Amino acid sequence: MKWMVGALVVLLLLGGFWLNGGRAPTGTDPVLLGHEAYIGVWRAEGSELKITRSGRMWFERKASQEHVAEKFINMPIASISDREILGRTSEARLEVNEPPHKVGSQWVMKVNGAALVKE
Repeated sequence: MKWMVGALVVLLLLGGFWLNGGRAPTGTDPVLLGHEAYIGVWRAEGSELKITRSGRMWFERKASQEHVAEKFINMPIASISDREILGRTSEARLEVNEPPHKVGSQWVMKVNGAALVKE
């Protein structure tokens, strides 16, 4: 009888996971689990990074003294670690020089050499 209850609980959890589009119950894409501190809008002069709870990244770095994007990425995140954020193509790689951490009351991180502050 206990195994039936356990099996029912597992089926309900898997069903909820499936109905939620493969996301964890928090609404966070599984690729970001354990890396929730990355979620949000990060800015530095000439650079902006947005990481959504749904697992997408948007990154733009402008060339200095120009209004043209030097690097632009807008796609789902394939994997994330404290060393890199990978999109679905080889060109969509961001190097994490310093993972998100708090300095005083602000969250900061360094990506592709840019010191970003979380809004």
